[in-house]
This record gives sequence, C-alpha cells and structure tokens, in this order.
Amino acid sequence: MCITCALCDVSLTGQSSVKREDANLCITCSSHKCPGCKREVKPSQKKVEYNNERWHDECFTCLFCKHTITCQPFFPSSGGAVCERCHAKKLVDTCAVCDIVSIKNNMVVFV
Repeated sequence: MCITCALCDVSLTGQSSVKREDANLCITCSSHKCPGCKREVKPSQKKVEYNNERWHDECFTCLFCKHTITCQPFFPSSGGAVCERCHAKKLVDTCAVCDIVSIKNNMVVFV
C-alpha cells in the first residue's frame, strides 16, 4: 500500500512528510496558508482550491460583497473571485433605465 499526501495524493514513499491531525502531508501541502486569513489550512477543514491556492471554506469570499461563494458560480478577478450578483452589478454594463437588466454583447442578463 502506497502512503500518499492527504491533500494532493502525491506518493510519500521515499520523501519527507509531516503528520498533522492523523493525516500524512507532503512538505508542500504542510505549509499551505489560506490567502484570506493567513492561517494554516488543515487537512480536516473544509477547503476551496482555486488558482493554485487553498482557502478555508469560509474565507473564499466575493471581493465586493464579502459573502462566501463556496459551491456557487463565480468569476475570476485579480486578487480573488467575484460572485455572479456582484459581477452583474459592478462589472457588466447595466441598463440606464431600469438598473436591473444588464446588457452585454447583445445578450440580456437578468440579475
């Protein structure tokens, strides 16, 4: 039986590893810090992997409204992610008359 890292599944045979919370981790994964709170992301915690980074589930939030966007569609943005609602409100052309319907590339998007 091959021992693997609990986070990335790389083989730990013949490599240095760290044991945390009864989980074997490779050296790379043992030093992962959440970009949101700068604390360690432990193997037992819920996490989001995005843009080669591991975030605590509760720290992966929209850049604008700060609501968590775990398990929801989002749009990549420099420095993080933007939820669908904020993307439609802040980053898409909004109708000047109703401020509800967004128009982009001749498509109507309801928000």
